[in-house]
Amino acid sequence: MDKLPATVLAAIDDARTQHTDPLALFIYDLDALKQHVTQVMAALPKGVELYYAIKANSEPQILATVAPLVHGFEISSGGEIDRLQACPTRKPFIFSGPGKLDSDLRSALENQVEAIHIESLNEIVRLQRLALEAGRVQDVLLRINPQLPSPLSSKLAMAGTATPFGIDESELAGR
Repeated sequence: MDKLPATVLAAIDDARTQHTDPLALFIYDLDALKQHVTQVMAALPKGVELYYAIKANSEPQILATVAPLVHGFEISSGGEIDRLQACPTRKPFIFSGPGKLDSDLRSALENQVEAIHIESLNEIVRLQRLALEAGRVQDVLLRINPQLPSPLSSKLAMAGTATPFGIDESELAGR
């Protein structure tokens, strides 16, 4: 524990004095987070944008700390849109991940989503219908699950085999 910052140690001590039972809690060093994100942003090459994936941690304090520093947010559920709406600093957001509900897509469209990662041909059809209903032209990013030659195959099943992450390359033939 001697490597923990003094502010974190003080928060632990404070929590221990307030509770006699075993305790589980999260302690955030927001100043250290701000410093780290600032360093990462400064190291990015020109033209590269950083979007914070709020599935990593969507606590209001975290979002409020990183929002002024990053280019935007990446979300993967309708509930995360609600989290963004509560953030005091508005930033662009992109919507990714499989299993998007129509209600999630509608909410994203209503809240001016910057781009939506398309994970299936069905999702393209659904999004087109919803965007037309909303009177909106929506930017999309297609996630393609490429067929890989055997020397490039991997135990990581994000490409080369059917997954919920992306459109299988064989589905695109002749389109």
